[in-house]
Amino acid sequence: VSASMDTTARIWSASSGECMRELKGHEHEVTCVSFSPGGEHVLTASADRTAKLWAAASGECERTLAGHRGCVQSAAFSPDGRKVLTAAADRTARIWSAASGACVLTLEGHRHDVVSCASWSPDGAEVVTASFDRTAKLWDAVSGECVLTLAGHRGIVTSAAWSPDGTSVVTASADGTAKAWSAESGQCTMTFEGHQGWVRSAVWSPDGRQVLTASADNTARIWDAVSGACDRVFNGHEEAVTSAVWSADGQQVLLGSSDSTATIWSAASGALVRTLEGHQGSVVSAAFSPSS
Repeated sequence: VSASMDTTARIWSASSGECMRELKGHEHEVTCVSFSPGGEHVLTASADRTAKLWAAASGECERTLAGHRGCVQSAAFSPDGRKVLTAAADRTARIWSAASGACVLTLEGHRHDVVSCASWSPDGAEVVTASFDRTAKLWDAVSGECVLTLAGHRGIVTSAAWSPDGTSVVTASADGTAKAWSAESGQCTMTFEGHQGWVRSAVWSPDGRQVLTASADNTARIWDAVSGACDRVFNGHEEAVTSAVWSADGQQVLLGSSDSTATIWSAASGALVRTLEGHQGSVVSAAFSPSS
């Protein structure tokens, strides 16, 4: 599934590259897209200040989460699928009931209007947020208390994600780097350097051994999580790579780009597998279904 500045999200066949469904309903660009843990629902975030839940099979909008006072930058289901976490350009992240659409918790504490990203820990007990205030913060998902602040980037922090074992966090920044941090101590344990532009996103591989980054330098990179060495560079997009994620089995990588396409690559060989074309604007987010 992909999200675009053309105000739509699209569901694609990963095997054929065919667009199966177009999700229309947002009034402004769609900033983020993700699947529910079971793959039955798609979640979108938008500059229209809402997030929406869609039925993946029919493409129908089932629920709209309204309440943020700024562009919703990211949206993600909790690991159990019962809650939704959003981050917005109103200095807050929010936790919502997926069933009722009610806001159950507001996370406040960042010092810049834009909270750029928010993601759940693997056990759903904590949340990490990234902000234009150059920090990331860890929060208790029940009490809403800020547990840790990760400070060290020299530019805005564009994304933050947990390692599969929940012991570490990786952040991406406009300073051209990604950083790994201990979720216990808040200490920076590794800096991934080599991109020639903003790093737009960073995520761990499913086995936790590698980190995947997307950059405004038109490339994505795979890094060794232990040594920090760059293992692979994905070249092929004509404009910024805005999003990069792994398939559930770690075999493939899905990239979104400002050139209006999304691409699927072999993680092992670096070969281009498929190009997904059809959006009329920048692809700003893309995700594999859990079964892909």
